[in-house]
Amino acid sequence: MSMFCICLLLMCISNAVLAQRKLVPLDDQAISDPSVLDNSPSNDNKWRFGGNFSAGFSDGGGMLLLQPLAGYLLKPKTMLGGGFTYIYYAQTYRGIKYESSIYGPQVFARQGLISSIQAHAEYMPINLQSYTKKDQRDWLHQLYLGGGMMPDKGVYILVLYNVLYDINTSPFGSPWDFRVGLMF
Repeated sequence: MSMFCICLLLMCISNAVLAQRKLVPLDDQAISDPSVLDNSPSNDNKWRFGGNFSAGFSDGGGMLLLQPLAGYLLKPKTMLGGGFTYIYYAQTYRGIKYESSIYGPQVFARQGLISSIQAHAEYMPINLQSYTKKDQRDWLHQLYLGGGMMPDKGVYILVLYNVLYDINTSPFGSPWDFRVGLMF
C-alpha cells in the first residue's frame, strides 16, 4: 500500500512540475505568424529518454532488471521507440545454485487516448538459457499489449499483458507485467 501511495505522489508531483511554464506576451507581428502558435514539439524536442529498473532480494537469491528506453514523438500523442532489457537472476534452491542473464531488444508504440492515458504495444524478444540444454540459449518472443498513465515527461505506470505467453517456456510466472518508469 505504501508503494502505491509513493507512486501516486510521484505522478502528481511530476504532472504539477510539468504544468509550469512561462507565458510570453505576443506582439502584432508574432500573432500574424502561425508558426508562433504551433504547440507541437520542435524536432529538437521530440526525443524522450528514460526507462525503468527494479531489484529484488531474498534469502535464496535475487534479481536485477535494467530497461533503458528512447522514444521519438511522431505526432504530439504518438511515440515510437526502442530499448534494451537486461535481467540478472540468481537463486539457491535445496543447495543448488542457479544463475542466469536474460537480455534482448524491444520496440514499442504508444498512442495517447485522453489526457495522459495512453495505449501501449511492445515487441520484446529475449535471449535466455535453454530449459532443455544446459549450454544453449533460446529466443523467446513476447508481445505486450496494454496501457497506462504516461504524461509527456515524468513518471509513467503501465499495465501490460503478454499475448504470446506460454507457461512452459516463459521465465516469468505470469503474462501480466506491471511497470513504473521515467521518461524525460
